[in-house]
Amino acid sequence: MNSECRIQNAELRIAVVGTLLLALSSAGLIGAEAAPIKVDDAAHKLSFPGKAAKQRVYEQLKGAVEYLLCMPGGKEYESLFVCPVDPSALHDALVKLGIRPGKPACEEGNKYLLPQGGRARIFVEWNDGKENRRERAESFVLDQVLKKNMPEVDWVFTGSCIAKDPETGKDVLQAALVKNLVSLHHQDKTVLLQNPLKEAADSSRYSVNAQLLPKEGTPVTIVIEPAPAAKKRDLPEGWRHVHLQIGGAVQGVGFREFTLRNARQMGLQGWVRNMPNGTVELEAEGPDAAMKDFEEKLQKGPRSAKVEKVEALPGASAEDLGEFEIRETPVK
Repeated sequence: MNSECRIQNAELRIAVVGTLLLALSSAGLIGAEAAPIKVDDAAHKLSFPGKAAKQRVYEQLKGAVEYLLCMPGGKEYESLFVCPVDPSALHDALVKLGIRPGKPACEEGNKYLLPQGGRARIFVEWNDGKENRRERAESFVLDQVLKKNMPEVDWVFTGSCIAKDPETGKDVLQAALVKNLVSLHHQDKTVLLQNPLKEAADSSRYSVNAQLLPKEGTPVTIVIEPAPAAKKRDLPEGWRHVHLQIGGAVQGVGFREFTLRNARQMGLQGWVRNMPNGTVELEAEGPDAAMKDFEEKLQKGPRSAKVEKVEALPGASAEDLGEFEIRETPVK
């Protein structure tokens, strides 16, 4: 577990006690099964039920909202929709659609890094008593600074992180403990999806579009679709990008540290991570000559490793790759 996730877990221990107490008094998932998540492979989308959350529970918030979606027992009083889904099942369904988890927004030194990961579009479907409606999720959110609707965005699948359940001692997604699913701001790093905009660094930026949001308790269907592939980024002249999967005896043998050390020595950008299936995945880019040397080193790996296969994966990254880093293993 990296230092960022350790910090998140420390913050989580503080937040989870109050959240669990709230959950116990809620009519949420206690004693009930999670709602099913339907994955439509043909239409390339997933969907699950929810309901419109009660607004202005606390008048001092003046309609401010921090979450697009939460679970029962989460921050319902600052959310737009409440959805009784299992975060792990939702995580797996997003991965099944080909959306890759990344990492939440964070500060590194004097740099503020926006959330990274695969992109998704979120829609809300409901019947207003006269007709069936379908709207982009952003339509229900007002930007209090710009005094207009939040722009349409592709939400970032940050993936949450693993933490110990204080009741069972088992490893679970942090989202399952804190019970928030999609955040409008960057302060909550436990959610599955985050707002991609830099404005989301301000947790008080958004409020509810009360004119559009269905009345409290209205049944809705949340639909999530992979965002269309972003246009391939233009690399500097003489640069090359690779997205690779390395198989063999490559976990528990220092392969990621070997990759990190060589990439940084060569001035490359990107990331490397272990995968649940025993392989190592990485993306890297940099000057062609350095990339050639880097790939030759990957074919051998450290002395303790045994590289059996180096396979190119489809698709170039749409994200701006920064200093080479080791990323968390995605949850199965």
